[in-house]
Amino acid sequence: MSFDAGELTLTLEFGQNLKEREWFGRQDAYCILTCGNQRQKSRTCWSGGKNPSWNQTFRFDIKYEKDVFIVCNYEDLTKDEVVGTGNLRLSRVLEEGTDRVHVPMVSPGGHTYGFISVDLKFARHDVAPEASAEVTRTHSAPPAPRYSLPPFGAPRDVATPICQLPAAHLLLGAVHMAPPAAVSFSSVMSPLSLQQHFSLQRV
Repeated sequence: MSFDAGELTLTLEFGQNLKEREWFGRQDAYCILTCGNQRQKSRTCWSGGKNPSWNQTFRFDIKYEKDVFIVCNYEDLTKDEVVGTGNLRLSRVLEEGTDRVHVPMVSPGGHTYGFISVDLKFARHDVAPEASAEVTRTHSAPPAPRYSLPPFGAPRDVATPICQLPAAHLLLGAVHMAPPAAVSFSSVMSPLSLQQHFSLQRV
């Protein structure tokens, strides 16, 4: 897929001052549009003569194509005849997204007779959502670390690595995490109670 891959919307509007190939009455003109290997045909403008009108929209898939070839014919009872041909360049619409062009029509004899007006729009194909998400997961920066200490006395279910804590938090954490003082018998029992306790053990 090239950089210009997308969908081209072409509206065939009208022709003006085309060569008249019909000897009696006015010619019934239609166009054949060729873009790469894609070919589409317009409706016939009955009795449109030199100034036919179509106002018909076509869509083409664009990969490497850079132009659309237009052949304007008129219907005849025995054999359709060429009114004129023209080459439509797509460079501007591929770059800017929109364009409107009057394509000169060259007769089979090599003379220019009038033009055909076309309106163009181009939309590039979007990137697949899965691919876009994969790019985001691959290239997005990891979230910034959060440094916080729980309130004094709160349970510490998830320990924060010491190497990730700022110096001020390490000092504060040392105060918060200080072990409680050891409890001795002497702090809760009087000397007399201790003597009675050991006496009973000997008996």
